Amino acid sequence: MQAELRRRLIIGPTLALATIIALAADIGWGGHWGALLVALIITLTASWELPVLAANADLHISRRSLLFGNLALLAVAIPTIGVYLGPAGGSLALGLILVLSALAQMRHPTERFFRDLAATLLGLLYIGWCMHLWVVLAHDGGGPPRGAQILLMTLAICKIGDTSAFFGGRSFGRHKMAPRLSPGKTWEGAACGILGGIGAAYLSVYLVGVPWSATISGPFSGWWQPLVCGLIIAPVGMLGDLAESCLKRSGSVKDSSTAVPGFGGFLDIYDAILPNIPVALLLAQVLA
Repeated sequence: MQAELRRRLIIGPTLALATIIALAADIGWGGHWGALLVALIITLTASWELPVLAANADLHISRRSLLFGNLALLAVAIPTIGVYLGPAGGSLALGLILVLSALAQMRHPTERFFRDLAATLLGLLYIGWCMHLWVVLAHDGGGPPRGAQILLMTLAICKIGDTSAFFGGRSFGRHKMAPRLSPGKTWEGAACGILGGIGAAYLSVYLVGVPWSATISGPFSGWWQPLVCGLIIAPVGMLGDLAESCLKRSGSVKDSSTAVPGFGGFLDIYDAILPNIPVALLLAQVLA
């Protein structure tokens, strides 16, 4: 356990720093390349890993179909590309990709068609559509650089909340939250995670406003918006964690892979982030 914790403490901050630098560059210069680069990395790694996780549950997802489908959903969210499909470009792309995935699935045994196609659709929605919305938020979060600010805030809430829940659960955990899905999670840890997420919301909102700059303001004007974001995003992240635990339990594996020492797989890192992307986009619009 100690060796795993050491690897977490080395790899986690390294990944976080790289992501912060990419999104901070967007905030500082008003661009979108940092957010797009992060989205591309998440899409590639998650699309590569999910078919392996599905195979453990005796499901077949074509890695090629999932990878190209998710990359297409990512691409049509970029305004200079999506303009050719119009405002409904993402929905049109998703429908076309699903049709093509169904055709590709016909090459496999028909008795597996329904569940394997459903697993492919899950991969397109879980990864491709969420990252499509990531790029939408990065480009249109209420004006630059607000989209990148809210993305960075969302990541901070997810990761600091998760870390707070981990250490809070180890220190104070007594009552199991979902022992069948994730035996290590406790209600005490969840409470620490929500408190940590709220703190992360206020800290990140202050920092992404670049307090040393007179030209870049924060994403929110009131004191209460970060509180709302923390109270919503942190619990959704926990639900995302539990949902990914269900995926792993269905395949009888502990981690989604062994690609990231100390964490397991890439999906073990993204589990709280992916379901929160549509939530962050909604909050960006509602809490403008």
